[in-house]
Amino acid sequence: MAKTAKKSSKKGKSNKPVKVSYHRRPEDMKLELWQLGLRKQFGEENEFHITNTGADPVFSEFIVWNPSSNSSYTVNIRTGIPKKGLPQENTLTSVGNTCNCQDFKTNRLGLCKHISATLHQVLRQRGAKKIMAAG
Repeated sequence: MAKTAKKSSKKGKSNKPVKVSYHRRPEDMKLELWQLGLRKQFGEENEFHITNTGADPVFSEFIVWNPSSNSSYTVNIRTGIPKKGLPQENTLTSVGNTCNCQDFKTNRLGLCKHISATLHQVLRQRGAKKIMAAG
């Protein structure tokens, strides 16, 4: 039995997340938001092996291993990112998550693909959204 895609209850709207173009910034999007969206998208779409090395299931330290480059990074999760759509402008300075990758150290955005992948995995756990919302 083949699975069929769910149709949206509202006309003209789909349930699919908006894809951010890797090659061209949308004209109606600021540069910082485009770059944040790319990192969020890349982290969610790629296969990373993520291990929680801390005591807390959400706000903890994680090791993120990328099998395609055989590299690993340490990610500390302290806050979340917006649930729907792209990160907002106030996310640029208010995020407390960290990663020891070079992209995170230099981009001044407060997000990298490793943090995005970790948040994506953590938020799929039962009860994680409630814990993150409570802080």
